Amino acid sequence: MAGGSMDLNLKGKVAIVTGAGGGGIGTSVAYELAGEGATIVANDIDRGWADRVAKQVVSMGARSIATYADVASFKDCTAMVDKALSEFKRVDILVTIPAYMGSGVSPTAAWIIFTASSMSPSGAR
Repeated sequence: MAGGSMDLNLKGKVAIVTGAGGGGIGTSVAYELAGEGATIVANDIDRGWADRVAKQVVSMGARSIATYADVASFKDCTAMVDKALSEFKRVDILVTIPAYMGSGVSPTAAWIIFTASSMSPSGAR
């Protein structure tokens, strides 16, 4: 590990990061993955934050789009994954960092994980 960094072989990989806004853990994860060469789908229910993170990722030299899915909504999650596939033809990494969701995490979060993990590199489901 020279200079405090390591090659994680993320160049060309596509990552969906939910909870990418707010300036917290999700934002940091999006920036770190982009710094390692990943393409970022910056998702946050707050459109301003999602747009800001996607713009910053692009300024870092990586590809990125913003999505605005409420991860408690099956319809929103479907649209998020569909937009990622339409734009980048694949999803390789899923990081779910939703904000507080009440008394428990929605089954939708589990659905996102299942769906993203079952996508082939060619983008077929």
